[in-house]
Amino acid sequence: MKRTIAAAGLAVFALTMSALGQGGSGYSITHDSAGPVKIGMSVAEAEKAMPGFTFKRTSDGEGVAWVQVSKGKEPHMYLYAGEEDPESAIDRSATIEYIAVVGKDYKTAKGVHPGMKLTGAEGILGRVSEIAISEIESREYVIFAGREDGFGYRLLNENGMAGIYPSGARTTSKFDPGAYIYSIAVTGGSAPGISSAYTDLDKDCEMQESEEGAHTSTFCKGYGGYRLHIFDSATTLEFNVERGDEGVRIASQSLSYPLKDTKLEWRLADGEPFAVILRTYVQRGSGMGRGSETLVVKGLNDFQGINHTIDVRTTPNANERARELADSDYAKMSPGPDGGPMDGSKSLMSLIEKAVEDFGEMRSRTIEIKSDNSEDTSKVTVVVTDDGYLDDSVRGKRTTLRIELDSNGVWQIKSTAEAWRCWEGRGHTDFSTEPCL
Repeated sequence: MKRTIAAAGLAVFALTMSALGQGGSGYSITHDSAGPVKIGMSVAEAEKAMPGFTFKRTSDGEGVAWVQVSKGKEPHMYLYAGEEDPESAIDRSATIEYIAVVGKDYKTAKGVHPGMKLTGAEGILGRVSEIAISEIESREYVIFAGREDGFGYRLLNENGMAGIYPSGARTTSKFDPGAYIYSIAVTGGSAPGISSAYTDLDKDCEMQESEEGAHTSTFCKGYGGYRLHIFDSATTLEFNVERGDEGVRIASQSLSYPLKDTKLEWRLADGEPFAVILRTYVQRGSGMGRGSETLVVKGLNDFQGINHTIDVRTTPNANERARELADSDYAKMSPGPDGGPMDGSKSLMSLIEKAVEDFGEMRSRTIEIKSDNSEDTSKVTVVVTDDGYLDDSVRGKRTTLRIELDSNGVWQIKSTAEAWRCWEGRGHTDFSTEPCL
């Protein structure tokens, strides 16, 4: 029976894998958690994390052994923990591998939740690109045009099929107005596009020769054009990450810092560094001993708002927690229209160009920029209007961006909204989030 869930999982992965959410408590949904329940927990641990909830054996039409988690009569989520016999009692020691969230109060970091109309989800995740019927269970899943976020979205429609399919087809981009998100799949694993790389502070560094008695600099290899600069100030070691004339101070440590035993972790999104993680030590009194250990998490370039210090002794899985904080901050700070975080820019026009699709299969594009008031141009609304799509139903698209200039002189997108208009006879001819026919 594990083959059945594996096949279903592959169908979901093929449709949905991409970037991530935030936190793991309350009613939030992340790439590996739903509320307090997390991929990798045992069923017993999940029960302990959700007092007052009922955990009971259930099964779907394919005979997969699920654990239904309910509050009263209302199901909140279904857990798959690798169990093969749907008739057997729940194995409380089994490890949770997959979560299907159905509770309407649970939301992703972008605000998508079960029960949301598909038209509403389009306003957050972009126009529906494809709805597909899975081969095994004949269930409907959706992907959105360039704005996936790491989750699997299953659809339902009280009036029948969610998608409107051509004869004999199993995929479509058209859907019934009554279509809604029934469940959000949490599959665990690293957030797509997010990875780590490392610099060995012993093997990957080279000391720069200096005049006798002068301070020394050690330069270590980095990524994305960055390098680590360790500067000996006679009494301390100063750790800075540099790229060109940009620099971020990471930490100040004693001269006894164990360079030979340490690596700097770089957190990357699609190969571009956005944060670093360094293990540091607090001295004991005025001595040179290591004392307590912390992990310093620092954002780079436009993500310098990422700034955390984690006590290694009191934080379980401190390294994973450091990565989680860096990743969630990254996603919250700059969610781009393609579903992944997007760097801000010191050029407003460059940021606008990154935020909208390339000028291609359309006849015209206009860009209108308005400031909130004539005395303060740090907050603007940008409306990009495309017309004359080479499409038989959609004529044009309007993208509205709210953009603000931050304290570092970098333009950042704060919100994005999209609307479409249809060709005559194919639906509404004014801009709307309703689908064209």
